[in-house]
Amino acid sequence: MTRFLVLVLSSTGAVLALCPPGARAQDAPAACDVSSELDAAEQALEATQFEAAVLALDRASMCPATRALLIRTLVLRSVVAYADERLGALEDALRALVSLGLPERPPVLPPPVARRYDQLRQSMQPITLAASPIVTSTSDSRRVGIAARAQHDAAGLVRRIEVHARLPGQRFRLLGDDLRLEVPNLDAVRIEYFLTASGPGDAPVATLGAENAPEILRVAAVPRDSTPVVVAVVVAGILLVVAGIAVGVAALLTDGFRNDDVSVIPPSR
Repeated sequence: MTRFLVLVLSSTGAVLALCPPGARAQDAPAACDVSSELDAAEQALEATQFEAAVLALDRASMCPATRALLIRTLVLRSVVAYADERLGALEDALRALVSLGLPERPPVLPPPVARRYDQLRQSMQPITLAASPIVTSTSDSRRVGIAARAQHDAAGLVRRIEVHARLPGQRFRLLGDDLRLEVPNLDAVRIEYFLTASGPGDAPVATLGAENAPEILRVAAVPRDSTPVVVAVVVAGILLVVAGIAVGVAALLTDGFRNDDVSVIPPSR
């Protein structure tokens, strides 16, 4: 999954042109309450009504959720799947739990499920986010992109990635906002950003950086011409009466005459 943040940096200003965010999860039902659905799933599990428990968990997955509620949902899915002997569903739920990079194993897992969780934890990596710059230049502007992607999402939890970015002195803005950032010139630019990946119920599943500790992207200044085209017009054969030497007259042509350097090329001998 990749999202792009595009900055157009010019000598008069910068236009922050952002691609629209990825589609959010399906709108939740009007009276959706994830906690109530999880309570219903637990009650159905205790009554060994596994199909009813699964349906309640499915409804819970459509509700807006916090990370803690997402973890609770996945733990319940694994326990219900184990009790109902649905090994494929059990594996999926455990992979999702491991992908979250929990500091400790959930304590309520039955012993066989806990052992499988530990095995997966040894062989899997949690979800991480990565970002890389994309820079293209024209004669008077630069387009700086941030490509954000999720890595190690073995369970397919990531639904979207939000990119929050700003130039120094500005406030963070979210991917998709229309924004103009004033940049006085084409000097080096520092962009601060952080990423948030959301999963089922828009629950956060991974982050890179934070608003109070953002990641830094540095974009180098556009250099002035350092290798001008030099055209030497050598006037040779003009013999001075006294010295009898030839004088070379060099003319320096630059792209747009932006360099003040002058080069004089002596005549060849």
